[in-house]
Amino acid sequence: MTITAIFLQHPAGICIETEDNVTALLDDADTESSDWLVVQRQRDQAEVLIPIGNIASVVIGGHR
Repeated sequence: MTITAIFLQHPAGICIETEDNVTALLDDADTESSDWLVVQRQRDQAEVLIPIGNIASVVIGGHR
């Protein structure tokens, strides 16, 4: 599974890592006019709601 890192604008520097297909979730959010992206945080499997307008960047894949 590919890890995706979602960086937030506020508070700056916060990163949420998930194994969810963020590309598909963002595509769905655009068509449904949703204000929130719902992902499962990899660290503890908690469900996290992220305001789409607060996303600074999304990094898919890569190496640690």
